[in-house]
Amino acid sequence: MQNTQRFNSVIPLEGCFNFRDLGGYPFAGGVTLHKRLYRADDLCGLTDRDMVTMAALNIGCVIDLRQAHELALRPHPFAEKPNVDYCHIPMNDLLYAQGRPMFVEMPSSLSELYIWMLRMAGHKIADVMYAIIAHRDRPLVFHCAAGKDRTGVIAALLLELAGVCREDIVGDYSQSADNMAPKFAQMREEALQQGGEDTPEHLLGSAPEDIVKMLEVLQVEYGGAEAYLEKIGLDHEDIRLLKSVLCTQEQTAVGL
Repeated sequence: MQNTQRFNSVIPLEGCFNFRDLGGYPFAGGVTLHKRLYRADDLCGLTDRDMVTMAALNIGCVIDLRQAHELALRPHPFAEKPNVDYCHIPMNDLLYAQGRPMFVEMPSSLSELYIWMLRMAGHKIADVMYAIIAHRDRPLVFHCAAGKDRTGVIAALLLELAGVCREDIVGDYSQSADNMAPKFAQMREEALQQGGEDTPEHLLGSAPEDIVKMLEVLQVEYGGAEAYLEKIGLDHEDIRLLKSVLCTQEQTAVGL
């Protein structure tokens, strides 16, 4: 397994805990490009100093995967910011169809949720990919609340499409729980103080087996990321452009 930590150390921010570059992962044609795609947790707590860092990264587009009720509670700082395109694409809106959660009980594992996303939220995943393609000329960040579930599924699909090995995709995913541990501890304490219920431990994790099970379904049911993206509506040119965000044309020709 490659040393993913040297590729994906967290970019230090005061108000965000899981902001990482998807560049630097080896594949057959080279390594994924740095400073093109970033994954992150909630950006709503960014400080003025963090905004200077974001400007230095030349972020041109922010894709917010959170649900409408999350956005209402924590409005996005980039929604009205000039020179940055803000795209709100709620990944799991079908979970709240008719005003109630689709899962009557908490999922028994995160893999159950991730597999549901593949099977039921393909139209939203396609929208995310189209947004990435449309904004491929500048660095882009996609994020949700914790930067591990909705964001993790998108990141895994992109890395698999680029030809990154399974072990590194899993390694990228599994970093999130450690990165978010201080934030999760604070959130749990606040919830308990307010008389709320504690979140089950497994829903705060990023255990390797959860993303592995999703990747297995991706391969067995769809034939891998590229075939999956074709099934949800992307054509060959869309996929070529999507690959170009993480790989140069020369790398794409050699490795993919």
